[in-house]
Amino acid sequence: MTNFTFQPAPEPLKLLQGGVTTAGPGRPLKTADVVAQEKIADIEKIRSTDVNFRKNLMTNQIEFADTNGRTAALEGDRFTWLGSDLAVRFGASLPDGRLKSAVQFLANENSYDPRTQFLERCVEEHEPSEGINSIATDYFGNESEIANLAMKRMMIGAVARAYNPGCSMSWLPILIGAQGRGKSQWAKSLVPTEMFSEMNSDLHTLIKEAYRLHTGWILELPEIDQFFKPQNAEVLKNLITLQVDEIRRPYELPTKAKRGFIFLGTSNEPQLLVDSTGNRRFVPIRLPNDHVVPWRKLKDERGSLWAAAVKLYREHEPWEYTSGQLAELATYQDDFLERDSWYESISSYISDKKDTTTSNILQYAINIPLDRVNNGHQRRVGRVMRSLGWEYKQTKRTIDGKRKSVRLWLNPEDPKQSASSDF
Repeated sequence: MTNFTFQPAPEPLKLLQGGVTTAGPGRPLKTADVVAQEKIADIEKIRSTDVNFRKNLMTNQIEFADTNGRTAALEGDRFTWLGSDLAVRFGASLPDGRLKSAVQFLANENSYDPRTQFLERCVEEHEPSEGINSIATDYFGNESEIANLAMKRMMIGAVARAYNPGCSMSWLPILIGAQGRGKSQWAKSLVPTEMFSEMNSDLHTLIKEAYRLHTGWILELPEIDQFFKPQNAEVLKNLITLQVDEIRRPYELPTKAKRGFIFLGTSNEPQLLVDSTGNRRFVPIRLPNDHVVPWRKLKDERGSLWAAAVKLYREHEPWEYTSGQLAELATYQDDFLERDSWYESISSYISDKKDTTTSNILQYAINIPLDRVNNGHQRRVGRVMRSLGWEYKQTKRTIDGKRKSVRLWLNPEDPKQSASSDF
């Protein structure tokens, strides 16, 4: 058997002036001053090539001009051949580890944000448009005040995420209309091409590989109805409401990234919402059957719309919804609900009650004998009851002359005098 001898790890770099660092076993020690001068020399050597390394704060990636003069992202194994490329083109050669450190320093020193640059140009070149108050009407043929307010708040929320990444943006509008009517083209025309991304991955991939989200400013979720399944409720909530993602790009260490983007959903399904309390995160906007979105004119008008959104943001106009507005939204959303087939039966059964049990609902409203009840039945009742606003709580009741702790569905509203109880 081979014997292994423990070797202590090399002494870490001491950043104090005059400190020392090892260059590896058997190699002479370097002072911190020497290491610092080496790093400075590396940076100046790369700087002398005049290659414009810069960090894109929207994508959190380092960019540079490739041999064809096009802007390319420097990621993954690109660092491997970058050293050879710089040596061939400019005669500048560094070990890969030192090259990466120098390039990262220069890129951070030269960072930029395409979102805020675009918004500032809009402010400088355009007058704020009153059209921001009627986007749903002007483009989607929808005259609902709720729809127009939603689109205005979406614009303000996008501005907020650009200037203050990681701020709260816990909802999204969904454009609903027949295929080929221009919904996606409108979304693409709202911003310059490089700031728009279409998310075609499945829900769990978007959560697991969150780096896919940090590729643009306006992210379309096409055919979003595919995400609306009861078993996806918690995952979908996380996708929409998270403010910071843990990013693990291929070949790179994980990092935290604040969200600087917003979502916009599109769908062909008129009833896409499910019976879930999470519906408050979605504002459906229906297009009339014969309506075609005039998306081509948006490129000419978007500058003044964004100028208006920036103005409202700086005037502290809200982009999230208050509790009172959420209650109004719940009524508005009824037209977009895909009702469970048990909904009407359960709603009728509880209409004159102040409390009840899941077992009683299944037995008397759905007519399922108790010996045939399973967990799926119970979960289904729970989804319907929560969509009706009822709450499932532990409470005290007198049963057979004794006070006992039981789990009941409770009507959150003050019960009427005529209301009955199952106890």
